[in-house]
Amino acid sequence: TDSSINAVYVWEVSRLARNEEAFVRMKKVLETNKIQLCCKEPSLKLLNPDGSINHGSELTFNLLITLAKQEMEIKAKRFARGKKRLAELGRYSGGAIPYGYKIDYANNNLIVLDEEESAIVREIYDMYERGYSHTSIAKILHFRGVKGRAVRKTKNITISLVHQILTNKLLTGEPHLSKGASYTRTYPPIISVEQFNNCREIAKRNNTSLPKGCVPY
Repeated sequence: TDSSINAVYVWEVSRLARNEEAFVRMKKVLETNKIQLCCKEPSLKLLNPDGSINHGSELTFNLLITLAKQEMEIKAKRFARGKKRLAELGRYSGGAIPYGYKIDYANNNLIVLDEEESAIVREIYDMYERGYSHTSIAKILHFRGVKGRAVRKTKNITISLVHQILTNKLLTGEPHLSKGASYTRTYPPIISVEQFNNCREIAKRNNTSLPKGCVPY
């Protein structure tokens, strides 16, 4: 809408549009408003001096954008394969790690037990098996001064965090595909599969609906 703009410059085509459809929409706006599109590498201009489309440049732009799109897709797949491989080796591959673990940066980013947090995890499972509710567990730990994960901005132990710990199958050490994940992950075991399953059975019997994110006082 700004009539003073008569040209758009890009360093390379891959910085211009993510796909052919986006380029077609952009090209229509540029052509309608007689705005030149100049690319540095390779050196291209979309419009002729009279404002019409230079069909040779148009074809080159389309080809380069298609190639750039394919390159991005290949890079994304390669990145995903790399993350999957790191997860298979038990090494950190990005994102948040569960409560009870830490990253051993001195050992190729290996995910290892956080002794303090893993002890809390075991205590939570033991307390739940003895009949303590999520709320009671959170209150007891809160008043003892036990903290949540500062990196997740949960400085206090919450009912929500207790719930997450009691429903996280990764804590058993078995390979598990979490909701929304594209590959399975495996962490060192903190609790046994039997104890995890027993706590899930207790939860079914209790049929408790938990408020999320509450800090007990």
